[in-house]
Amino acid sequence: MFTQMNRMRDEIRHRARWVIATGIIATLVQTPQTFVQALPPGLTMVKTALTLPSVNSGDMMIYRVELSKAGGSAGSRTVLRDPLPAGVSYVGPITVTTIAGTVQTTATSFVSNTVVWHGALDPSAHVRVSFQVRVNHCVGADRSVTNVANARDDDGNIASDDAVVAVNCVREPNVDVRKDVFVHDGGAPSPGPDKHVTPGDDVVFRFTLRNNDSIPATIYLRDEAPAGIEFGSDLNPAVFQHEFVVLAGMSRTVDLPARVLARCDLGRVITNVAEYKAIPGIHHTGPIAVGVPPNWPLRQTNVAQLNFHCDDLGDAPDSTNHFAAAMTAYPGVPASFPTVFDPATGADQGPKHRVPFPLHLGRRVSAERDADLLPDQDTLRNILPPANDANRDDFDDGVQPGKLVFTDCATTNIPVQIAVGPNLPTFLAQYGVTTTAFLNVWVDGNYNASWADAKPCGGLPALEHIVID
Repeated sequence: MFTQMNRMRDEIRHRARWVIATGIIATLVQTPQTFVQALPPGLTMVKTALTLPSVNSGDMMIYRVELSKAGGSAGSRTVLRDPLPAGVSYVGPITVTTIAGTVQTTATSFVSNTVVWHGALDPSAHVRVSFQVRVNHCVGADRSVTNVANARDDDGNIASDDAVVAVNCVREPNVDVRKDVFVHDGGAPSPGPDKHVTPGDDVVFRFTLRNNDSIPATIYLRDEAPAGIEFGSDLNPAVFQHEFVVLAGMSRTVDLPARVLARCDLGRVITNVAEYKAIPGIHHTGPIAVGVPPNWPLRQTNVAQLNFHCDDLGDAPDSTNHFAAAMTAYPGVPASFPTVFDPATGADQGPKHRVPFPLHLGRRVSAERDADLLPDQDTLRNILPPANDANRDDFDDGVQPGKLVFTDCATTNIPVQIAVGPNLPTFLAQYGVTTTAFLNVWVDGNYNASWADAKPCGGLPALEHIVID
């Protein structure tokens, strides 16, 4: 506050009637200020804030700056600057009112978050500059907002004053949001934060919104699909955002369907974290979050993680399948090859390649959930039990049966086609694997549609698992 010798102080407090845009008339209180009447020559400033009796987060108020001049030269150019504090946002407009004397207004502006008045004041002139602001939303402890204005004229006079407003902030409701995921495979959902998936899987991200507070809360939820995931939302496959009301002490679940589009890479993991804001009370609910204060606290959910399960299974016929459908290996011979790899069937579990992509037989390889189930990376089930159809994954055979020559109890050569993936060095370095690769071969030597038999050779059993590691 500008001071001079022999100053006089008069405490003032004003009440005004303020017609809000909605037509509601409210009583505004001008914050107590100390009026300084300076001896000539000089500038005197009084900065006030016209507010409701209690100022809440989001309220409107009017800042008023009154500038008086005593003595000095006529038409002295004067500049008033009023930079806005962080707690308010400019609404406007800027209104200039001549209270006494001769006042010339050259320009008003709002630049760089500062209200500026350019003009000229004759001796004994008195001008008022007013403008409207909105109190920014605040969360947590109550706070005060201090606004300081200052002025200077060509006579070298300066003046300044401040207005301090106490603001009632909003308390953030006590809510938490948990994010889980499960594979939508027709079975009972088993949500968790960490799941194994296969390319092509339909998954569901499940949000549990819990309001631990004594008042309702509106939760603004936003989730961006990570690379390799596409949401099944009707709005946007890449972004899901919605508003949900949760009553006091209650919980609700929100299911967001999605699909795994990413390829099966070595050790691939997809993580997903959603963001949310919790507002006290019941607000507009809809598919797009609108009206959320930009400076409201932004929270994050826990991490939901998808671990790629890139198993490659066989395509030999198997009667112990998920369809309980009888299959045949040869005309009239029921198939008993352990192709389906599921402990729940109670049957033997045969070969399964857990990490097939660095090194595999055949031209290429595809990952699948199981031999007779989808999803399958090549979109085809390896075996189709209801149709008694097998050997549907033939591009990864890696052998040509017509070139095989077997003689009982004698060694033979088996020509194989081996594909080496570009990520083989990464695999070896990551898992500390030696440069030796192992091959396993099963042959149904007696045509009984299983690989469980053995033939005596020189007093030792020759297994149908003819090549082991």
